[in-house]
Amino acid sequence: MRDLEPGDRFPDFVLPELNGKKSHLYSRVGGRPVLLFMGSSLESEQKDLIKTFADRCDVVTVLTNHEESGAGLVYIDEGREVAEGDTSRSCLLDRNLRVLVKPEKLTFDRIAAAIEISIIPQSNSVTSQAPVLILDRVLAEDRCHFLMDLWERNGAVETGVEQSTTAGRSEVLSEQHKSRRDHTVEDAKLIRLLTQSIGKKLLPEIERAFIYKPNRFEGFKIACYNADDAGFFDTHRDNISSNTAHRRLAVSLNLNHVYEGGELRFPEFSDVKYRPAAGSALVFSCAHLHEVLPVTSGRRFTLLTFLYDETVERWQGGDPFGF
Repeated sequence: MRDLEPGDRFPDFVLPELNGKKSHLYSRVGGRPVLLFMGSSLESEQKDLIKTFADRCDVVTVLTNHEESGAGLVYIDEGREVAEGDTSRSCLLDRNLRVLVKPEKLTFDRIAAAIEISIIPQSNSVTSQAPVLILDRVLAEDRCHFLMDLWERNGAVETGVEQSTTAGRSEVLSEQHKSRRDHTVEDAKLIRLLTQSIGKKLLPEIERAFIYKPNRFEGFKIACYNADDAGFFDTHRDNISSNTAHRRLAVSLNLNHVYEGGELRFPEFSDVKYRPAAGSALVFSCAHLHEVLPVTSGRRFTLLTFLYDETVERWQGGDPFGF
C-alpha cells in the first residue's frame, strides 16, 4: 500500500472472511467509495473514521489478529498475505476501486473532500461513463424475432448464480441476486449462423475500439427478464471464478424494445443506465461490476455470449453459469 498513488488501482486479493469462506475483494465491493483498514487491529482514530463515514462508504477491514473484531466486511489475514507487519494502514478507494487518498494522508477533512469530489452529478452532458461499446444493427429484426420465438417454443429454465457450497462451486437459485429464465442455444447450425453473422458485425468494431481481437465465442443464451417476476440480475462480475476466468468481453444483444426498466448499469463508473435498441449490442469487459435493473413492465429479451481468444484455456467442466 505504501507504493500506491491516487488514481492507482488497488489490487484484488483473496482471503477468508469471518465465516471462514474465502472471497475476492473485487466480488464484495465496488460501486461506492471504500474505506479500507489493514493491520493487527483497529486503532481509535480508525474507529472514529468508520463511525463518521460508514453511511457514505463501504468499510473493509483486513486483520492479522483473528481475535480482534473489525467493522464492515472483515477479512482475516493470519498469514500476513496482504497486511504487512503490525503497522496499521488505511486507504480510501473510489467506486472503481482506485486510490482516492494516499494512506499516510487519510484524515477526516481529506476523506470528506474526496468523497464530495467523487460524486458524479446528474447531467445531460456526459462527464463520466463506463468503458463500453454500443453497436447498432448487429442482428436483423427478423432474426431477433426468430430467437424470441425459439425461447417461447422450446421453453426456458430459471437460472441462478455461481456460489461456493460444501460440494464446491455450483449454480444456486437466489431470489435476492437474480430472476431470469434462459434458453441455451444447442443447435450446431444455429450456433454457426449466430457466430458468423454476429461475428462479422461485432469483431472488427471490437478490434478497432479495444485494440483486441477475440476469436472465440463461449456459446449463446437467449434470456428473458419478465416484469411479472421483477426480472433482474444484481451486481456481479463475469470472470471472478476459475470457471469463468477465460472470459474477456461480455456481449448483451437486445432482441426487443417493448419493456420498461431492465437497463444495465456499471456502478463503478457512474449511475448511467444503458439500454441498446433492439438488434444492438452492448460490449464490455467481464472484469467490470454490472447489474441489470428490474424490469417494471413487459419482458426484456436479450442474446448473451462471452468472447475470448486462443491464448487462454477455457474451463471444461460444463456450463460455467454467470451469463
